[in-house]
Amino acid sequence: LKRSSLGGAAMFRRKAAGFGVALAALVTDPVRPIGAEAFSFDGQAIPSPLQMKVYQAFYVYATSDAAERRYPHPMITEDLMLIPDTSSLGSQAYPSAGIPELQAYRSLQMLVIPQKHFFSLVDPAGFCGYGTDQSPVLSLRRNISGAVLRTITTLRQEHVEAMLPETGVYLLVISNCGNLSSARITGTASVRNPHGYLPATEYHKIGFWGATILIYILLVAFWGALVLKDWSNLLALQKELLVVCLLGVAESIIMLKLYLTWNEQPDFPELLFLFGSVASSWKTCVMIRLALNAGEAVEDLPFWTSTTTAALLVAYAVADFRFRSTLRFRASYSLQFQDVLWNAMPVTLMFAVLLLLSGNALMRRASDMTSSYSPLRAPLFNASVIILGCGGVGAVIALVLQTLDYTCGEDSTMWRLHFLMSDGLPQAVFVPGLCAAMVVWRPTEATKVDSRLQMPPSAPSCEDGEIVGAPLGGDSEAASAPAE
Repeated sequence: LKRSSLGGAAMFRRKAAGFGVALAALVTDPVRPIGAEAFSFDGQAIPSPLQMKVYQAFYVYATSDAAERRYPHPMITEDLMLIPDTSSLGSQAYPSAGIPELQAYRSLQMLVIPQKHFFSLVDPAGFCGYGTDQSPVLSLRRNISGAVLRTITTLRQEHVEAMLPETGVYLLVISNCGNLSSARITGTASVRNPHGYLPATEYHKIGFWGATILIYILLVAFWGALVLKDWSNLLALQKELLVVCLLGVAESIIMLKLYLTWNEQPDFPELLFLFGSVASSWKTCVMIRLALNAGEAVEDLPFWTSTTTAALLVAYAVADFRFRSTLRFRASYSLQFQDVLWNAMPVTLMFAVLLLLSGNALMRRASDMTSSYSPLRAPLFNASVIILGCGGVGAVIALVLQTLDYTCGEDSTMWRLHFLMSDGLPQAVFVPGLCAAMVVWRPTEATKVDSRLQMPPSAPSCEDGEIVGAPLGGDSEAASAPAE
C-alpha cells in the first residue's frame, strides 16, 4: 500500500514581549499532491509487469446512510491516462502519438472495489485473464455492482464517472497484466460522497469544530472580563492565558474552514491544515512555556534559560506536527500500526520531558515562595502542579488512544466517532486544564504584581532616616554595648 512520507523542518520566531514560541511552520516532503478523497498520479510509474498496487482507500457513505444529501449518489470520477516515461525521453512531455506500443497497450486497468469484497473477487495468485481482444487484463472472479473497472489507455478520458452503491471502504487499485514496464500514469481519481468531498470518517468534524469555536469564545469573554479591567497589575501568566484562549478561537476557526473547504473540493487544503496545526501547537506551547518558566515572562529570564525553553518547544512542535500529519492520512493511505507508532514516539517522549521539567519548575517556585517573599502565592503554584499532572496524564492517554484508533475500520457505524479520537480527545484534555488554570489564577490580592515583593508578616519595619545596625566609627559605647 502507498504510504505518505511525512518529514518536516521548522521555522521559529520568538517574540521578546512574552511568548516562548510564536510560530512553528513546518515544511514537509509528502507525496504531492495529497488528498484524502482524491489521488493524483502526477506521472507516477505504472506497476511492474504482472503486478497490482493499492494506492488509496476511500471512505464512502451510501445515500441512505449519509447525514447530508447534497448529491444523489456517491460517485468515483477519474481521467487517468497512459503517458511515456519522460525520464528516458529527455524533455519530451506528453505526446503518446507516435509510440505504437503505448497506443496499442490494453493491459493496464484501474479497479475501485469495496475492501470487504477484495479477496472474494480478486485472486492474488492469478488475477490476470484475457479480454475480448485476447489482451491480458485484470480478471475478477465475478461481477458485482460495487466494483468499477476501467482500462487506462493513451486516450485522455474527460472525467469518467461511476456510481458507488454501498457504504464501505473502497480501494483504488492499478494492475498491469502485460509486459510494459516503462510508462507512467497521469490524471486524478476522486470520490464524492452524498455530503460532498469529505471522507465519510471526517464529515462529523464540521459540527465538532463549530461547537469548539463557541467554547473558546466563551472562555475569551469570561477571562477577558476578569483581566482587562486590571491589566496593568496582572502577572505575565494571567495575560498569556488570554492569548491561549484567542489561539483556541483561531485554531477552531481555521479547522472549521478547512473541513468546509475540503467538502467543496477533492484536494486536501494543505495550507489551512498547516495554519491550524501551527495555532494548535502554539497554544499548547504557550501553556507549557508558562509552566517551564514558572509563570515568568520571557524578558524576565536569563538568555540561556529562555533559549533552551524555546529550543525544547520547537522540537515538540515539530514532533507534534509529524504526528498530526500521520493521523490525518493513516486511513486513506492505510498506514500500518508501526508507522503510526513510529511518529507517535517522538511527540510522546518530548511531551514527557517537558512535563517533568515543568512540574519541577513549578514545585521549586512554590517552595521558594513558601520560605521567602510571597507565601500567599505558593498555594497557587501547588495547585498548578496538580493541574499539570492531571493534564499530562490525560494527554498521554489521549496519545495512546489516538495511536490505537479503531474508528476507521470497515465497521461504518464507528466512523461517526472518529472525530472524538482524532480531534476530540486533545480538546477534552486541554479545555478543562485551561479552565482549572483560570480558576486558580483569577485576579485576586495574591496574584497582583506587587504581591511578589510582599514582606513576610514578622519582618520588622523602620522609619525613614532611622539607622539600622551598629554605627561605623561612631559612638563606641553604643557599638560596644551588650545586646539586651
